Amino acid sequence: MTAKPRARLAIAVLGLFLVAAGMLAMGLTLVSVETMQGIAGGIRKPADVTPQRVMRFRQVAWVFGAAGLAAGASVIRGRRRVLVAVQRFQEEVLDWVRSIPARSWGGRLFLLVVVPASLLRIMLLQRSVAYDEAYSFVNFASRSWYLAISDYNSPNNHLLNTLLMCVCRYWGGQNEALWRIPTLLFGIVLVIGIYRWAVAWGDRWTALVTATLAGCSPLLISYSVDARGYTLVALFAILLDHSLGRIHNGAGRAALYWFLAWTSLVCGFFAIPVMLYPAAGILGWFSMAPVWEANSAARVCWKDRLLQVALLVGLASITVLVLYAPGYVFRGTQVFANRQFDRLPVPQFLTQCWANLVTSWRYWNSGPLLWWSGVPLAGAGLIWRFRNRARLLRFGFPFVAVLVIMACQGVVPPPRVLLFLAPWWYLLVAWGWRWLVRQMRIGRWIFYAGPLGVAVATCLFPMTLRSGYLKTDVYVSIPAAVKTVGAALKQTPGRHRLLVPVPCDLPARYYILQQGLQLPINGIPQPGETIWVLGPREKQAAFTLRNSTVRLEDWEERLGTWRVFTSLPTVDVLRFDQPVR
Repeated sequence: MTAKPRARLAIAVLGLFLVAAGMLAMGLTLVSVETMQGIAGGIRKPADVTPQRVMRFRQVAWVFGAAGLAAGASVIRGRRRVLVAVQRFQEEVLDWVRSIPARSWGGRLFLLVVVPASLLRIMLLQRSVAYDEAYSFVNFASRSWYLAISDYNSPNNHLLNTLLMCVCRYWGGQNEALWRIPTLLFGIVLVIGIYRWAVAWGDRWTALVTATLAGCSPLLISYSVDARGYTLVALFAILLDHSLGRIHNGAGRAALYWFLAWTSLVCGFFAIPVMLYPAAGILGWFSMAPVWEANSAARVCWKDRLLQVALLVGLASITVLVLYAPGYVFRGTQVFANRQFDRLPVPQFLTQCWANLVTSWRYWNSGPLLWWSGVPLAGAGLIWRFRNRARLLRFGFPFVAVLVIMACQGVVPPPRVLLFLAPWWYLLVAWGWRWLVRQMRIGRWIFYAGPLGVAVATCLFPMTLRSGYLKTDVYVSIPAAVKTVGAALKQTPGRHRLLVPVPCDLPARYYILQQGLQLPINGIPQPGETIWVLGPREKQAAFTLRNSTVRLEDWEERLGTWRVFTSLPTVDVLRFDQPVR
């Protein structure tokens, strides 16, 4: 492999650029506080520059400066190796593109899975905004993108999704269908990725069943149109496992798969830090796989494997720290003060752990297919496919890693965090289906007819529901309720206040912002204000006043009598007869 002079020059320039960037970062530590305040005034306000933020900024600048100098020196010193690696990566990418078949019967029939999966997701694209989506938009994505990703005060700020929402808002305004499109595309790509991942685990027939179960899964459908980061984590977990699996099996294009593994780790952690759960399991089996191999030669390469994993994790960690640096400078470690990270007492931990694991498993099996139909198939697939302990290690490590991390943290994640494990369950069921077909000696056509039948049945299933698959009924009428209150405000001059219980408060705030209404939500009623209540259907006003978000139970007598202003399918709009005195 001969290196061209231009390529050599490009590598040298890259090394010098990294050195210059490191020196510039260290130079930023010398910038005066007054200069920083002037820059902050151009962005937002000079008061944003505080002594604590200045200290954290200089810490970050020193770390990045040292990393830049070290990286630049390494590139210059090992420029020949870097050049060879870059050229090999380019050749492998081109070889991969040329190897994609233009036409195949498997590809055509695979479209029968992708198209229904896409339609099932598009059908829910216009559903009402849910609580977490409203939280992301109102608190973060409604602001400038640099403020949105810097204000990392809660793990509920999924930075990659927030950044994509900001881009969509910039181009199309406050339109929920528009800023759901990135998540929708990731959800569709997830189905395709599961197919490719399952092919590497077995064969295309098993992969077709696995992709069908994923494409028609109510859980994955719902989160594919929920503008949050959980679908992204599931996709990058699949990509990471597939890439490392190909490397371990000695497949070609190793440079390409190492790059994909690095990309998966970086993007997964930038989406949500809960990428820790799949990353620990997948990197765990990849690190231990040589020890489990039957031959002694494989065990010899264990040290090399650990070195490779350490290098991969190190490069990914540096990149992730760069992406989270604005949040650290602006908010420090405030995110770790969140109550989600509090250790639970052992009895409560065990109870909640069991409840959340059962709920997660029930979500994986939700939909038109009964849960018990997959259990015997999964059991058969488990017995049939895992006679090889290396395969068992790879499949089981992600599940074990989740339990180990939960036990070490003393924290139980909500069921939605374990969404990334759903493809592993669908693969297990598909193996059982494959075993059953072999035992019955049915023709291969069943592998096409079966998934197609499941897709058709699932397409018909949402037509029997009012708002989709999971429990989102409560949000259906909130847009109409806010519109009703807004119309009444135009006819009734004066000051008004809307009281809304959780979980309807943030969706209501979102639609108030969308309609441009000057209507405060919750808080202490002020004299002269007309009080409106948006609460669950057929509930008294006292229910909302006593809600943990509203907390106005002492105001029941003071606010006086109320009446139902309008009733909608899932909520009622109430109005108190007299303004606050």
